[in-house]
Amino acid sequence: MNSPGERIQEFFTQFAPYAGFASDLDGTGYDTEWYASRVTSTLTLEAIQHAGGNPFAVISQFFSKGETQADNSWLQLKDVSVTGLTNAGMGALTDLFAEYVCLHYSGRSVEKQVPMIELDLGITLPSDFIDRKKAENLRVLGRDTTPIAGFPELLQFVIRHRIPFACLTASPPDRVQASMECSGLDRYLSISGADGKIPVISTEKASVIHLAGHKISIPKHAAKPAPDGYIHTADEVLRIPRQYVVALEDSGSGVKAAGQADHTVGLVVTGGHFPRHPDHHSRHVEKLKTDVGHNRHFVINSPRAWTIAVKTWINLAVAHAEKEGAAGLNGSRQVVDAYVDEHFAHLSAVDELRRPGLTPGSAHTLGRRELAHSIPV
Repeated sequence: MNSPGERIQEFFTQFAPYAGFASDLDGTGYDTEWYASRVTSTLTLEAIQHAGGNPFAVISQFFSKGETQADNSWLQLKDVSVTGLTNAGMGALTDLFAEYVCLHYSGRSVEKQVPMIELDLGITLPSDFIDRKKAENLRVLGRDTTPIAGFPELLQFVIRHRIPFACLTASPPDRVQASMECSGLDRYLSISGADGKIPVISTEKASVIHLAGHKISIPKHAAKPAPDGYIHTADEVLRIPRQYVVALEDSGSGVKAAGQADHTVGLVVTGGHFPRHPDHHSRHVEKLKTDVGHNRHFVINSPRAWTIAVKTWINLAVAHAEKEGAAGLNGSRQVVDAYVDEHFAHLSAVDELRRPGLTPGSAHTLGRRELAHSIPV
């Protein structure tokens, strides 16, 4: 009888070709969304001030509408009047609007965010806003990006067992490269897919990736929530039927895209851009579940919960293999599940992540992560 190690190896050799992963990166693989959102907030408030407006008054009017879900309790901002926000200070104002940006604009390109900001706040942003935003993103994310806890272990696992995996992102290649290098994920990922690394597909423009000795042309795709990027990744990169792909996402637009592509969707909700208050966090997670558009989804709500992603992949791979007439599990499933649990066992079983650079429960703490384009109070 084969040893447990041999049975595990045989299992993944047999079933790896039958299902795959397609993963977002910003907010899913590495923790960038809060930094990027705070850049957006800072530059927006700066633009209001430079145009002769009062940013405290603009944001107060916006939040007083009662239509927003910024995590005020986390910031301890109970009073969104002009006086209340002015007393809280510019740093807290920046965080408050950044919170809104995280919840409502994440997963969209800068070009998509600008008209949304202008409509929400009733302002006109300067013509150089997009260029400044991209430049500041590159600087900040190249300095401060950290991996989402558990994601590196997932990449190690899929590389070890040759499980089909691809990443796709709407971020430009230079920002992706800076974030990968800062977070250390460049040891597993590559924009070109060279050196046997997992390919990263930037849907912002056409490109070519290398996979298993072949060159694959990647066209420019419509931005999420359009499913084009996920559909092309499943069909041309992973070459796996769409219903047997596990998509990993953190944003509303992303989960909509993955759901429309007929993928099973993993909702990664541990990033620094998610609300810290339990009630706000739960409401946001429930909204994401609705955004998927079907009931084939699961939640990654702690570092150790990445085991759910792998076990979901196992279920899909086995189902596909059996449909194609391949041999069954032969009693290996219990051994394989224990092996998966062991791989992630050193990770925390609770969400211990906190928004980088800030102190939860305090009105405002910038620390070393202040932006270059700071706004004087």
